[in-house]
Amino acid sequence: MDERTLRCAEAMLRDTGNHPVVGAVIDQLEVGRTAFYRYFPPNRIRQLRTWRADGVHPQTSPLGLLEPLLG
Repeated sequence: MDERTLRCAEAMLRDTGNHPVVGAVIDQLEVGRTAFYRYFPPNRIRQLRTWRADGVHPQTSPLGLLEPLLG
């Protein structure tokens, strides 16, 4: 994986709305799982796919999406 692919992968991992599953990122990049996990071990994936302390993911949860409207 080159530098451009790595940056693209990081962006896709952060965008859980369009790529809710890590497998979707791997498929879109058209790389093997072994190569992907060499550059993105589970700890790094957890860092990129951050969750709030209360367990709600701000991009994919209906509560997280409505929260700015609810105040």
